[in-house]
Amino acid sequence: MDAMSVGLFGLFWCFTIWRTGTLWFAIGFHAMSDYADMVIFAQPNTGNHGQSLTGHLLDVTYRGPDWLTGGPRGTEASALEFLILAVMFVGVARLYPRAESRS
Repeated sequence: MDAMSVGLFGLFWCFTIWRTGTLWFAIGFHAMSDYADMVIFAQPNTGNHGQSLTGHLLDVTYRGPDWLTGGPRGTEASALEFLILAVMFVGVARLYPRAESRS
């Protein structure tokens, strides 16, 4: 699930570049997401081998099945992430209509 989630995030960022015409939304979103996930909430992540970073703000624990919590890969490997991505695709599509529709 983690690989599918990462791939869909990549497509989402491509979609934001296509709709906004700039790379800054994708850069800002990724930076904010990583900071919130790993520094504020101390969520495990594949990039840090399922461990929390030292010096995090909160000590959040996740209980439940791996398909829902993402297990050691963090919430980006959970089924909930696909629902969140769908909502974000729809939100960007509504906030930033296609270029030919903007005039």
